[in-house]
Amino acid sequence: MIGGSKYRLHVNDRLFEIALQQDRDKKSLKIFIEGIKYIFTITPLENGCYGLAGQDVSGMVYVARTENGKEIFWRGRTYHVTPEKRMKKQRKGGYISESPMNNLVSPPMPSVVRRVLVNEGDKVKKGQALIVVTSMKMETTLVSPRDGQIKSVNTHEGAKVSPGDELIQFYEEEGL
Repeated sequence: MIGGSKYRLHVNDRLFEIALQQDRDKKSLKIFIEGIKYIFTITPLENGCYGLAGQDVSGMVYVARTENGKEIFWRGRTYHVTPEKRMKKQRKGGYISESPMNNLVSPPMPSVVRRVLVNEGDKVKKGQALIVVTSMKMETTLVSPRDGQIKSVNTHEGAKVSPGDELIQFYEEEGL
């Protein structure tokens, strides 16, 4: 086992302690989330795209670097991972991400928008399909990171989009 890395994964309002350990052959990855161990086999496919297979889970994961950390796209959701050193300490303990990307609906890699499934003003539930994009002949459905109301749809069918582009904007909670 080679050295590990520690991160804090910020998903919506929750922070998760994460530790990663990779075998010397770089084909096996142990992920500890909140102290629970998950073991995956990793297969690099293309730049930023990996095949991941674990105990009861398999699929493709996309990883893109951002100025504040990394975005991980897995099963229709984008997760922003901020290294602990880039997070600021709160007064009452814990950390908060300095990135506003927790509710970002963005593609995992440069893509073309195939279908927009929502309109401005629509109320959506967490996990609901919002936009379908294609990249490298694969279709990916981007889902809502939270319950809320759509403030604006910032794309259209046929548009070329990139990681970090804000395709859907939500009203703030009090604006519903």
